[in-house]
Amino acid sequence: MSQPNINKRSAYTTSSSSRGGGNTSTSNSSGTGCCHFPAMKKAKSQAVAFSLDAKNGVQHQLQQQQPQHINFETDLDDADDRSSPMIEDPNNPNNKNIFNLSHKKATPPEPAKKLVIKLVKAKPTLPTNFEENTWATLKSAISAIFFKQPDPCDLEKLYQAVNDLCLHKMGGSLYQQIEKECEAHISTALQSLVGQSEDLVVFLSLVEKCWQDFCDQMLMIRGIALYLDRTYVKQTPNVRSLWGMGLRLFRKHLSLAAEVEHKIVFGLLK
Repeated sequence: MSQPNINKRSAYTTSSSSRGGGNTSTSNSSGTGCCHFPAMKKAKSQAVAFSLDAKNGVQHQLQQQQPQHINFETDLDDADDRSSPMIEDPNNPNNKNIFNLSHKKATPPEPAKKLVIKLVKAKPTLPTNFEENTWATLKSAISAIFFKQPDPCDLEKLYQAVNDLCLHKMGGSLYQQIEKECEAHISTALQSLVGQSEDLVVFLSLVEKCWQDFCDQMLMIRGIALYLDRTYVKQTPNVRSLWGMGLRLFRKHLSLAAEVEHKIVFGLLK
């Protein structure tokens, strides 16, 4: 009965000594025997080492599997600090150029220079006898209008001729020449009524035809000399328009032909 208790006590003593890190061999307190467990302790130490290695390996694998966290703010700040010349030390002689560039002010671009080309031209001069030749062309056209004949000169060229005379300050003389030419043709037309038919109805029909021709002729002349009518006439006081000038001439020469005037009044009243 006493032997099993001794064995139990010795086993307890051995296990407690191994946990406490004692010697590799344990003596029985009773002195009956000595028990050695070198193989069991070695196997246990190997198992503990294997468990630690396995634990460290799992942790290493987990660290490799975990995504690496990047601090973008810190990295960007570091990149800016590395690239910015403002953080360089101005006292460092190697960094003087970089420090000066950082403090250099940006100059605005210079404005583009305008290229001006000046052409030296002589003052244009009018050809000789310009006014006489131009008026000869216009006089021929006015005569063709009163005689109801076709004029070889284009109406556009006639209008341009009047324009040229007005631009060269010759509008006053042109107006007087047109008035003189119109007066001659109006006087001739009214004088042609003298001694016509004694029948008042026929005579009035001839007067009406003369008046209608006069109106058409003055409108055509005014169309050719329209620039004169809009510039010189408007800018000069006490000067009638071309149409008003024609009416005044017609009334003037009608009053000079007493026979024609008497027949017209008597025919209208009758």
